[in-house]
Amino acid sequence: ASEGGGENSANKIGKHDERRSQFCGISWGDANSKCGQWCPSGEDTDCPGGMGCFGNTECYYSEDLVPTQTPVRVTEAPVTRAPIAYGDAANTRFCGVSWGMASAECSIESSCPSGESDECPEGQTCHGGTSCHLLDLIEKSNKQDVPTPSPTMAPVTREDPSNNRFCGTSWTDAAENCTL
Repeated sequence: ASEGGGENSANKIGKHDERRSQFCGISWGDANSKCGQWCPSGEDTDCPGGMGCFGNTECYYSEDLVPTQTPVRVTEAPVTRAPIAYGDAANTRFCGVSWGMASAECSIESSCPSGESDECPEGQTCHGGTSCHLLDLIEKSNKQDVPTPSPTMAPVTREDPSNNRFCGTSWTDAAENCTL
């Protein structure tokens, strides 16, 4: 077996394993945008030059995967992110000029999951423990407006002749055996 998550250990993880989205960078944003060095162990020691290992990036390590018998043509990169645990503190970190503003103006775009302020626009810092939750914002943005059902016909009025039509062979038979 090789050290540091080399080829042998990589072959032992499934193609959907969340470790495939762990990459090195100086921040989560850096690791997510560069998709450079893979760090399968999740440890900073896998990363060169003082960089850290960050999970849940949009990157995907696939160099160890073996092709299928019938090749599958991939037309674009996967758009599904690795699962993020709801209770992960990274879900409540947002950029703002203050904690209050980060909470009041949170959005998917202002999320800073690494906790590093370099993910934020100039003049803003990353604040944790806000009242916002990234996964709730994502779910809300994914919900599409569902049209209301089409209107139904007006109810039948008391005077409508169809109120006098019942099943049965006679009025007595209908009165005893049929219902609306």
